[in-house]
Amino acid sequence: MADAPLEYVLVELAGGKRPDAAFGEWDALDLRAAEHRVQPLLHRLHGQDEAIPVQVRDNWAQAYRASAVEALLQRRELLGIAGLFAQHDVPFLALKGSWLAWHAWPEPALRPLRDLDLFLPGTSALDAYALLLAEGWRHDADDGPGPLGAKGWLARFKALPPPTSPGGVVVDLHARLWDDDGRTPPQPADLFVHAACDPDHPALRYPGPVDQLMHLAVHAGFHRFDGGPLMLVDFAHLVSRHRFDWQTVWARAGTEGWLAHLALCLAGARRWAGIDAPWPDLPVEIPGDLVEHLPLLLAKPLEAREDDIASAKAARSSLTLGAKIRRALARRERHESLGDYLGWAGRQAAGVLRSTFGASDRMAAIAAIDDFLES
Repeated sequence: MADAPLEYVLVELAGGKRPDAAFGEWDALDLRAAEHRVQPLLHRLHGQDEAIPVQVRDNWAQAYRASAVEALLQRRELLGIAGLFAQHDVPFLALKGSWLAWHAWPEPALRPLRDLDLFLPGTSALDAYALLLAEGWRHDADDGPGPLGAKGWLARFKALPPPTSPGGVVVDLHARLWDDDGRTPPQPADLFVHAACDPDHPALRYPGPVDQLMHLAVHAGFHRFDGGPLMLVDFAHLVSRHRFDWQTVWARAGTEGWLAHLALCLAGARRWAGIDAPWPDLPVEIPGDLVEHLPLLLAKPLEAREDDIASAKAARSSLTLGAKIRRALARRERHESLGDYLGWAGRQAAGVLRSTFGASDRMAAIAAIDDFLES
C-alpha cells in the first residue's frame, strides 16, 4: 500500500484494509476522503488505529459526528416532503441513499448524502417542483432553469435544477432515472409496481430491491464509477440485506439491458468493498483489468470529474462526429447568453486536453468501461 497511488490506498482503507505504516500522504488522503464522503466510514473502520496520525483520525471523528446530524436533518426533510406530496397526490419514490443509509447500512452516519434524489414520473416532477418552491425552497444564484423554464428544462434533461430547502437540504427531482446516451438501457416502466413502503412511514416509498440494484448499477456505469468508494459498499450492504433470486435477477437484467452494468458493479464490489456478502456467480466474464483499475475512477479528485466527462464524450467510438457536434450545440439552450455558452464550450475543450494528456491511466480505464458496457 505504501507505494500505491493514493486512489488505491483510499479505496483499500474504505474496504477495511489496515494502513501501511510506511504510507506518508495522510493529509492528501484525508482531503480526498472528504471529497468522496468517506471520512465517517474511515472513522468507523480505523478510528483507533495508531498507525494513522491523530489529527487525521480527529478529522474523521468530526466528520462522523457532522454526518450523523446531517442525516437526521435530511431524514426530517424527506419525511416532510413525503407528507406534502401525499397531501397533493404527487407520486414519488426516494432513490439510492435515502433508502440505503437508513435500511441497508449499519447506521446512516456512515453513508452521507449529498442530496435527496426523488423519482417523479411524467409531469409529477413539475408539480413537485412548484410545491417545493411554494414552501420556500430556492435556488442558489444562477442555478435555476433559466430561459428554458422548468417545463423546457425537463423536456431536455432527466432532472430539474435542484432546489434547496430553508434548512439547507438539496433535492434532485428526477423525471427519468438516467440519461439516454447509448450506454444506458431503456427507462423502466413499472418502478411503482415493485415499490416498497418505509416500515415506519407509509407515505415514503422506495424502489423494490431489484430496482435498487438496477438503478445503482446503471448509475455507476453511466457516471463511469466516479461516485466514490461508497458506491461499491452500497452493493455489498444491499446484497447482504436482501436475499435475491439471482436467476430471476440475471434474466430480467438481460432482457432489460442492464446485465453488464450489474455484473461489473458486483465484480467491483466483491473485489474492493471488503465485505463478505453472499455474492452471486456472474453470468458474464468481467475483464480483470477493468476491475483492478476501478479505484482510479472511484477515488479520483473531484476537480477531474468534469474534465474526464468531457474527454470521455469526445472519445466515444460509438458516436459519430456529427452526433457529438449536435450534442454540444444542444447545450446552447442551457445558457442565458452566447458568451456563457462559448465559455462552457471553451472549458469543455480545455478539460478534454487536460484529461487526454494528463490522466492517461484514468482515460484508458474509462474507455474500457464504455467499451464493455456498449459491447
